[in-house]
Amino acid sequence: MQSMFPIRTAVRHLSTGSSSAALQLVAMHFHHIYNARKKDAITSLADEHGLTGVYLFGKPGRVIIEGEEARVQQWVREIKQLRWQQAVMRVRVAITRRHFGDFGEADSERDLARRMESAGLADIYQCFHDLDAITAVESRTC
Repeated sequence: MQSMFPIRTAVRHLSTGSSSAALQLVAMHFHHIYNARKKDAITSLADEHGLTGVYLFGKPGRVIIEGEEARVQQWVREIKQLRWQQAVMRVRVAITRRHFGDFGEADSERDLARRMESAGLADIYQCFHDLDAITAVESRTC
């Protein structure tokens, strides 16, 4: 189900300065993630596409995923094909390096915030709570 209210999304592009595939990070917000099939799809598709990041199942659900731009976008398309009450891409940014070594589950909202802060992504975490933070992310360099 699509929200009746417009959601602002940060989009930022940075030159990687190399000929390798462009990297991208996406932060998605879900009303909730409880369904076992959806949980499995989120993790297995990330593994299939060679993506890394962090996720939090429950209410609300949150996924921060990174990797080659084409693979991230394919993951997003496949996940959005599932039936969701709400699935919103809050942030989509080009990055110069990966911030996570694997695709791991956060134990709580606090753990998610800690993991993102440790990865240097505290401002992107703020986009889940403060739509004004999205404007600040647009000019950030990763």
